[in-house]
Amino acid sequence: MKLTKVLNGIKYSGEIPQDADVTAVTCVSSECGAGSLFFALKGEKLDGAAFIPDAVSRGCRYAVVSADSNVDTDKAGCTVIKAVNGREAMAIASSNIVNGAEKSLTICGITGTSGKTTVSYLMDSIMREERPSTVIGTIQHLINGETVDSANTTPEAFTLHSLLEKAVKNGAKHAVMEVSSHSLKLKRVHALDFDAAIFTNISRDHMDFHLTEEDYIDSKCILFRDRLKSSGVAAINIDDANASKFIKASTAGVITYGIKSDKALVKPLNVIPSGDGMIIELATPAGPLTINTALKGPFNIYNIMAVVAAATGLGYSGENIVKGIERLKSVSGRFEAVNAGQPFTVIVDYAHKPDALDNVLRAAREITKGKLISVFGCGGDRDKGKRPLMGAISEKYADFTILTSDNPRTESPDTIIDEIKTGFSGTGKFTVVADRREAIKTAVKSARPGDCLVIAGKGHETYQIVGKVKNHFDDREEARAALEEIYGHKN
Repeated sequence: MKLTKVLNGIKYSGEIPQDADVTAVTCVSSECGAGSLFFALKGEKLDGAAFIPDAVSRGCRYAVVSADSNVDTDKAGCTVIKAVNGREAMAIASSNIVNGAEKSLTICGITGTSGKTTVSYLMDSIMREERPSTVIGTIQHLINGETVDSANTTPEAFTLHSLLEKAVKNGAKHAVMEVSSHSLKLKRVHALDFDAAIFTNISRDHMDFHLTEEDYIDSKCILFRDRLKSSGVAAINIDDANASKFIKASTAGVITYGIKSDKALVKPLNVIPSGDGMIIELATPAGPLTINTALKGPFNIYNIMAVVAAATGLGYSGENIVKGIERLKSVSGRFEAVNAGQPFTVIVDYAHKPDALDNVLRAAREITKGKLISVFGCGGDRDKGKRPLMGAISEKYADFTILTSDNPRTESPDTIIDEIKTGFSGTGKFTVVADRREAIKTAVKSARPGDCLVIAGKGHETYQIVGKVKNHFDDREEARAALEEIYGHKN
C-alpha cells in the first residue's frame, strides 16, 4: 500500500516520497522489515526513537515520531515523519493498512474494573446466536473459534486491527472487546467506532499507571465520550457511585442496569438460586426475561444485566439474548470449580484487586456450609496500596487465610506479604506459606467436608513471574494435583 494512503487522515510534517510503499505498521523495532512503517513513540520507560537504528538495520525505511520528539532526522538513516499525535497516528495507520476492515463489524466494548471478561464472553455468546463473532480480551483472543494468545487485555493498535481484519476475512460480523483504561489513554482504540459500550464498575486498580482515581475514571469515560457512535447504545451500571460520569460522557442513548436503584431500566424481579446456578427474572425495556444460567454469585447478576442492556439496545431479540446467556456454562478462571471428588468446594478465581476479591469471597460465603478458606497474594511491581485492603477483605469474609506469593516479579515475596498482613487486625486468622504450590497443598489438607477453598489472584493464568522469569504455574492444575495426592484417585 502507498505510504500516502497509510497516512491518510493523519496530521504530520515531513516530505513523503509519493512512490513509497509499506506493508506493515508496528512500534516494535525487532518486527521491522523492508516494508515496515515504524512508529518510534515514547513509552512509560523508553523512547522508541532510540530504536530507530535497530529498525533501519532490519530494512525499515520510514519511521513516525511524535511532533515533540528531538530525534535528529538528518542522522536517522530513514525518512522520519513527525505526527501531531503519534499514538493517534499509529491507530489511524493501523486501520488504513487493513483498509478499515473493522468498519464492517458491529463492535461492543466493555470497560470497568471488574467483570469485563465474563461480560465479553456473555456478549459474544449472544452475538453468535445470529452471526459469527470474535472476542478480544484478557484470557485470549477468539477469532471465529481460533485461539490467539493475549499479551494485553487490549492489544496495541496494529495488532488489534490485524486481528479484526482476520476476523472479517473469516466471516465475523460482530466483535466484542475488553477495553482497558490503558488502551483508552494510550489511543489503542482511537480508530475504532463502537456500536455498544458497557460500563461495569469502578474500584481501585492500576494506580501505578494512572496515579489518581480521577485519571483512571476519565480514561474509561473516553470510550463513551469519544469512541461510541451516536447511533449506538451505552449500558451503564447505575448502582456504581461513578455512574453519572459515564452517563454524562455518553454520546449515545443510555440503558441503565442495577439492583439497588429503582431507576434502572434492566433490573431483577426475582433471583432463585439453583444447584447448577441461578434463575433470574429480569425487567427490561423490551419486556420481562427469564434466564436459567449456570453462572453463580451476585456479581454475575450484574454481568448478565450488563449484556441484556447492551443486547437490547442493539436490537437483539429476547429469545436470542436468553439462549446466548444460557449457553455459556463457565469462563476460564472466573469462579471456576476444581473437582476431583473431594467433599468440599474448591474455587479458582482471577480476583487480584480489592473489589474483585470482595465479590468472590462474598459469593463463596453464601454457598459455604462449613468454613471458608482463602489463599491469595499480590503482584509485585504493581499498586502497593491495594495490599492491606485485600488483607482486610480476606479477614472479613474468610474463616482462615493463607497468604502466599502471586507474581512477585522483581519484588521480594516476603515484603509483599508483610504489606498484605498490615490489613489484618491481629486476630490470628491467617498464616504465611510463601511458596504458592505449598500454600495450595496446605489449604487442601486443611479443608474439611462442607468447607469452601478459594484460590484467588491468578485465575486463568498458566504462569508465575519470579524476577523477570515466567515459569509455568496453573492454580487449577496445582489444586487438582494436591487433591489427587491427598485423596488418592483421579476424577
